[in-house]
Amino acid sequence: MINLMGHKLCYQYILMKKLLAFLSFLLIVMLVFWSCQKETTDDPVVVVPPVVVTPFKILDSLQMITDLQQLSSDAFKGRKAGTAEIILSHELIQNRLRQAGVDSFASGFFQNFTLSGIEHKNLLGFIRGSSKPDEYIVMGAHYDHIGVAAGGDVYNGADDNASGVAAVLA
Repeated sequence: MINLMGHKLCYQYILMKKLLAFLSFLLIVMLVFWSCQKETTDDPVVVVPPVVVTPFKILDSLQMITDLQQLSSDAFKGRKAGTAEIILSHELIQNRLRQAGVDSFASGFFQNFTLSGIEHKNLLGFIRGSSKPDEYIVMGAHYDHIGVAAGGDVYNGADDNASGVAAVLA
């Protein structure tokens, strides 16, 4: 009679020995590589002076959301150019520019122009830099939108472009 159970145990024993030999070999190889690393203690130590970071205005996400919600509310009826609601937008944006410490030009924040027979206003302001006052970064966003549809639906224009105005005001 043949003992198959003993044969199976013998086979498992041989596999375990091979696995143990392989893991031992792998451990030795890893130790050799780790021991060959160059130590960097002979490199000179470089002392880096601390960087002084001047604080800057942190964006107020709550104010951004408030600006976005106000400009895209039904009260502004989509901010169509030439309407009373676009004038409300002018006033809101002008007040927010003042609150943010933005300076106006000698003529004020508004630049008036006519396009297709409709009076329009750009709002312009500036913040003078402290380290480079003669260099400029221009930021902008249009604040008008398409207004109210013939059926009375208000196109609020949160994405186009009340969100851009809120970002610029931040």
